Amino acid sequence: MARVVSEYFPSEQATDFIKATLGGMLSASPTCATAAGLWMKIILKECGDAMLDKVPDILVIIYSHMPTIQEGSLKQFLVEAVSILAHRDLETVISSLLGEPLPIDSDITELWRSLGGDPLLATQVLKILIDKIKTSTRQEGRITSETEIDRDWAAAEPLSATCAIFEVVSALQSSKAVQELLPELFPVLLQQISRTLGQEMPLPRISSQREFQKDLQHTEGDPCRLSIQALEAVLFRAGNERLGRALREQRTQSLLENPKTHHEGVCLLVSVLLRAELITPEILQSLLPWVNSPTENL
Repeated sequence: MARVVSEYFPSEQATDFIKATLGGMLSASPTCATAAGLWMKIILKECGDAMLDKVPDILVIIYSHMPTIQEGSLKQFLVEAVSILAHRDLETVISSLLGEPLPIDSDITELWRSLGGDPLLATQVLKILIDKIKTSTRQEGRITSETEIDRDWAAAEPLSATCAIFEVVSALQSSKAVQELLPELFPVLLQQISRTLGQEMPLPRISSQREFQKDLQHTEGDPCRLSIQALEAVLFRAGNERLGRALREQRTQSLLENPKTHHEGVCLLVSVLLRAELITPEILQSLLPWVNSPTENL
């Protein structure tokens, strides 16, 4: 029935339909709630191309209901809905997820992991996240205003993208994507560690996507540590357990996140990666411009 209706579904009513569907889930019987979730998925699949301009609004509606719809099977409908939208307009979905406050909460974590667990999307997601960090890094030097808000906004997206890489890589079903993208992932994340060294969490950006309080979130977390965790996840996926054990035994993380020992941590990291044969000519080409960088850590 849903597939038949989808042939005549007016795309301009997409947001009202999603809002009404999710709004009634908790008060409906389990059978009706499941039926509503299935209708939502089918409408999004069958009418997705006609709803492309509505994707940002639909995402806002889904995010606003995730904190209240926590029952496993019903929440899965929301996760799958975001995945369906990602197959239609991945750039918009990723930009929307990156706009959520830091540190990312369990709901947004689940959405990133669902994208990482999708073999058709995982590599594309990582490429877009890499580009987001690169673009933000290039633009950071162009900010003319020195206000705290400007600096926080400039730091927020690359850090969000870094945290997203950690979640996506953690959910990957194989290591192939990470191994192929390591020449891009390694320099980007190592530079992100350097940029966040000794920094505090950026202030949360103003967002209408959430209805609940998150004013104090920026006080939690260490940007440098989050960046190191992302790099470690990438290296573990690209290497093996022996590599992970070597990095832990030499206390690489504690050395990297301390401004006084950061350079020692980098030397140890590179030494371990050289022995593991993970330093490639492509990685070296990416790192060579850092020789002339005005940034001391680089």
